Amino acid sequence: MTAEEGLMAEEQGTAAEEVTAAEDGADFRELSSEYLADLLRAVERSHEPSWMAVFRYASRHKLRIVLASALLTEGYPLTPGLAYEVSFWREQEQRYGGLVGELTRAVPELRRMKGPEIGRLYPPGWLRDSTDVDLVARTPRQVWEAAGHLRDQGWQPDSLAFQGTERGVDVALNMVRPSHDELLLDHQAVELVSMETTGRPWRVRPVSDPPGVRRTGPARQLLALLEEGFERDWRARDLLDASLLLVEITEEGVPALAREVDALGLGRQWHTLTRRLRGYGLVDDALLPAPGRPWRASAQRLRRAASLASRPPAVAAGVLQTLQRRKAEPLGSAGERWLLDHLPGRSVLAAGLPVWGVRVGDRCAEGTEVAYRTRSGRTYATTPVGTYLLLYVPHFDPSWLHAPSPVSGQGD
Repeated sequence: MTAEEGLMAEEQGTAAEEVTAAEDGADFRELSSEYLADLLRAVERSHEPSWMAVFRYASRHKLRIVLASALLTEGYPLTPGLAYEVSFWREQEQRYGGLVGELTRAVPELRRMKGPEIGRLYPPGWLRDSTDVDLVARTPRQVWEAAGHLRDQGWQPDSLAFQGTERGVDVALNMVRPSHDELLLDHQAVELVSMETTGRPWRVRPVSDPPGVRRTGPARQLLALLEEGFERDWRARDLLDASLLLVEITEEGVPALAREVDALGLGRQWHTLTRRLRGYGLVDDALLPAPGRPWRASAQRLRRAASLASRPPAVAAGVLQTLQRRKAEPLGSAGERWLLDHLPGRSVLAAGLPVWGVRVGDRCAEGTEVAYRTRSGRTYATTPVGTYLLLYVPHFDPSWLHAPSPVSGQGD
């Protein structure tokens, strides 16, 4: 008997016991393991009654542990393997929680996004597992301060990106260290960013954290969820999270949310997400802000594209990025390599596009400053976590990296 086949002790036709509402006042009377199963079947467009199928769907939609913890809370026995998974992820959430506590004591203005901020809206006993921790800092300096604290505990930099913004250069840094069980989690990860929203090149401008009152609460978490729509399609867990967050947003907060959606250029993501929420019956229309004006998001995208199109480095980098997306492989033609050799990453960064760091050395900057230098047509950044070559294409031929640049001379 497989783990999923042994999950249920009795037929699933038994009505699930109502779950008591959480202390914060959210209504969980409809949330149960059956509710999750119905949601997964609806998203997958399946009528498959077996719980093996439901758990396959749950794995695709990051609801496996949520579903297992719901069953456990309702009194259903789990197989030893699944019970161990739930136990591991509870301990992992405690580890992450302790780590965030240490980091926020060292850098008080860090904020954790998603994770327990959404998990507290789940019924008591349910577990919303997190593979990583997302932290937003107010400034790049705070990112480097937090990174230094993590390095002292054995964490290592994994990926690094810079983004040109209105205030200068913002940063996104991912730090990792080994997991306690690499079969369930490849590695522990902490993502540190100094931007309120990272935006989307050529479409939506990134927004630095404003100096005044910060966006907080369930509305801020919902905005972060909307932004994920740039990177991937929303899963069933995202839909569940969004429905719970909308319940938490007070009637007075609805107009403010609508204004934020418009201001951040997230109108299309909002339209898509709310259409799905309505389609699956996950939200009352009364909880949704009045529909935004679609032309606003389009106008913002046009302004963003026009602004970048007036900057030659951005246009050249955009051409390379488009070619790479179409090829789905590293750039290798003579023309493409020529452009990489003659367009330094610093120029692209100054034009307002993101650049990615390729680690080329262990030399670190002192304190929390970053030193840039352009040499032979290539820009290097010496950061508090190492030295990086700045590139504006995510994939490249390693032979180009090690080949001598045809551009002679020293830069700034």
